[in-house]
Amino acid sequence: MNKKTLLSIFTGFLLLAGVLLMNINNNSRAYAPRVEAAQGIAGYEAYLKSIRANQRTGEVTNEEVALVRAEVKRESSKKFKADWPLKWSFRGPDNIGGRTRCLVIDKDEPTTLYTGGVSGKVYKSTNSGGSWYPLTQGDDVYGVVSMAQATDGAIYYGTGESGLGVSATGAERVTGSWNGDGMYKSTDGETFTLLPTTVNHGNIYVLTAHPTENVIFSGSSNGLRMTDDGGATWTTLRSGACRDIQINSDGVALAYVGTSIWRSTTPKDGGSYTLIQGFASNRRSAIAWSKSDPNYCYVVSAGAVTFDGRSYDDALVGFYKSTDAGETFVKEVGELSQFFSPFSSIGATSQGAYDMAIGVHPRNKDRVFIGGIGFAEWTLEQGPRLVGNNFNSPLNPFGLHSDKHLIKFDDSGEDPLMYVCTDGGVSVTTNSDLNNYKDLFNGLSSTQFFAIAAGTNGRLIGGTQDNNTILLTGEGFPRQKGFDVIGGDGFQSAISKFDPNYMWGESQWSNLRRSEVGGTEMVSIWDNRIRSAFSSATQPSNSFNAPMCLWENPSVIERREITGPEEGDDTLVNARLYLTMDDGVWMCKNALSKLHDGSNPKDEGAIRWFKVSSLTNIHHLEVSPDGESLYVGTGNGRLHRVNNLISTQFDTTSIPADNGIAAGLTEELLSSNLVANGRAVTSLAIDNNNADRAVLTLGNFSNNNYVFITEDLSASNPTWTSIQGNLPKFPVYHAIISVDDPDVIILATEFGMWATSNGTSATPTWAQAHDGVDGDKPFPVVPVFDVVQVENKSWTGPRVYAGTHGMGIWESKSLLTSVPKENKAPTSSVSLFPNPVHTYVNVSSSIKGSTSINIYNLSGQVVLSTPSNNGTTRINTAELANGSYFVEVAGSADKAVSKIIVQH
Repeated sequence: MNKKTLLSIFTGFLLLAGVLLMNINNNSRAYAPRVEAAQGIAGYEAYLKSIRANQRTGEVTNEEVALVRAEVKRESSKKFKADWPLKWSFRGPDNIGGRTRCLVIDKDEPTTLYTGGVSGKVYKSTNSGGSWYPLTQGDDVYGVVSMAQATDGAIYYGTGESGLGVSATGAERVTGSWNGDGMYKSTDGETFTLLPTTVNHGNIYVLTAHPTENVIFSGSSNGLRMTDDGGATWTTLRSGACRDIQINSDGVALAYVGTSIWRSTTPKDGGSYTLIQGFASNRRSAIAWSKSDPNYCYVVSAGAVTFDGRSYDDALVGFYKSTDAGETFVKEVGELSQFFSPFSSIGATSQGAYDMAIGVHPRNKDRVFIGGIGFAEWTLEQGPRLVGNNFNSPLNPFGLHSDKHLIKFDDSGEDPLMYVCTDGGVSVTTNSDLNNYKDLFNGLSSTQFFAIAAGTNGRLIGGTQDNNTILLTGEGFPRQKGFDVIGGDGFQSAISKFDPNYMWGESQWSNLRRSEVGGTEMVSIWDNRIRSAFSSATQPSNSFNAPMCLWENPSVIERREITGPEEGDDTLVNARLYLTMDDGVWMCKNALSKLHDGSNPKDEGAIRWFKVSSLTNIHHLEVSPDGESLYVGTGNGRLHRVNNLISTQFDTTSIPADNGIAAGLTEELLSSNLVANGRAVTSLAIDNNNADRAVLTLGNFSNNNYVFITEDLSASNPTWTSIQGNLPKFPVYHAIISVDDPDVIILATEFGMWATSNGTSATPTWAQAHDGVDGDKPFPVVPVFDVVQVENKSWTGPRVYAGTHGMGIWESKSLLTSVPKENKAPTSSVSLFPNPVHTYVNVSSSIKGSTSINIYNLSGQVVLSTPSNNGTTRINTAELANGSYFVEVAGSADKAVSKIIVQH
């Protein structure tokens, strides 16, 4: 078949896949190519460091994490948690994996597979990956990085991903990734037990079994070790960080320790390892032996390269071949080029220290597969070439998810199978040429969510690490499928309560999208001010995870729930979306409006963006219930408040500069009394029934207090009090106060979900909230970055959703109630006369006490505002143009709205 024909077929396939993306209810995963971020994995690691690392050292050590794990174990044994009503069930997705670095193909039953997520749990399949189920879901450990099976059948897995790369000097790179707590072993293939002898082994990057002896080799951040007694004792063979060790069928070992390759013909003897010369300076290397000829082995290396005037830290520096069992090597391929760059996106990034894999075809010693960002192949006949593509989809047989970490072969059948572990889970070849692939995601629920949003209609949307922004419709029960709606890394999301068909999501660089139809057709909503203020409308910031929040007028939403919709509600709801950019915080003041017409700068009634603050280093945004204030939490322990957001006029006439800030806005620092010690402010939860009461959470290991409360949030200098109590000293990433019960506070933490049912006490009692609706399926002990609540109606109680960073989204219906809340029916009214209005309108209301009267035009702008008291207030409308307006009377605890027509 000629190239032109192949191109036509592939182009047709892409068109078909693009069309199918629009149908969110199809039975297969939507096609959504990942957009490579210029920051690559560096942005992810920097973000994790900002919320996890000890702010004094900039590191997260295994010792620091181990101390907290001991606290967690002590607290989780307390019996009072049995009285806690929160119970969880898995919500999905069950068809989208997460970052996976390991795989075991059972030596006796090759249809049985074991794998795990780097911040999740161990999974098992008994049908060659057709479906998976978790083995360690309820265990108090997370993070599966390496795995091997010994000759006696025992399965071992190692933990700890942090520090996988090295610096130019060979020292371990400190990253924000997940820390290890040792190695676990299973003798029955179902239950795993910690090997106490391994708790000080650091992060265990690789496990390898000896081919003929019952020996396991372990490469970790602090040494190469081996055990020949099932893990009871370990012998250190070489010091230094070991990132790979592979052994051929004759028992010859090659190990990558420090930045060098070492060889031994008696690998259990530490003194037998000799240095192999001839490799270029590198920051990571990987090794693969040929099964068909033990004299053949290959090494691929990544390191610092300058290409076309640009520096790359972790690009290809060499691919090497040995035909004498690793005694000498010949360089077959040199540094990256425009035509061969498996670890790089030319012009953007390289990350060979993060994603590197190599494997030799089990029946062809001269055919080698190399995985990185892309997927490559080297053969003796053709040399190096990139194969496949990074756009994985059920409709794309040539696609493998970007970022490959491991290549394994099952050679037991008529044709070999090649398994590839990626940032998206596990894939397998489907043809004898090993160049078509399919994803094995059914039940491999290791998705890493950063943030989620929930709709009143039961739909969920959330952003994930390297697996796009995902929509869960809940319509495929009992399956819990997710559908990609925005490519790239996904982050913050929002769903309108006024109209849940409106959804927002973002990818890296504050790349915001909106859907008006329930998740499909996610499109840009920038206006000409954004396009003018930033050099790239698709990249208005360098923020890996840009904070975002949505505000809608709660009184309008509540009234609609009870009495139904009224004309003009879409204006009165006054939806406003806040988003962090490089130069501060911007607001879309009419977030439900039509898209802005770029050819019509004025375009009245369309979406409009205005800058509201120049604050930077932002980690969290939260809006006050009345919409008047925006709370801004920073990465250095500060909480700011931007005031007068509703009462200030926002229009292009009064704010002509594209990035100008309205004169009526003011800012206050609210954290003078907060002992944050320069840590990240990760969330602020405001009590639904008392806007002065709020819970603030902090990140970063090795501190004493992570949860604070105030009872005077509206004050210019609120008082913050720690309510840490018995809560273990771990980072807390998000909090909510139940909309129904101020005593219920729920925390998303480094170690799963924790909660209290006496949150109004000066010393709340905290407990793990991990009970499952199904007792055999508890909530997993994994990091959780986001927890949200949503009421279908304001009297039903909340559904609670937790977005885990390692095992998908979980739902709790435990706080739902069928008992209507008291005093929810609207009791307030407003009367206006005369109507239509000529010069004056008389406003009277049943609301008692001091009020304010606000008149809005149909664009949601306040055109007139005046204080009032009991009785009737006469307002001069002579300055108002002819047209329709809404009149709102707002008291301290109630509001009423009606409509007038002005006709002069």
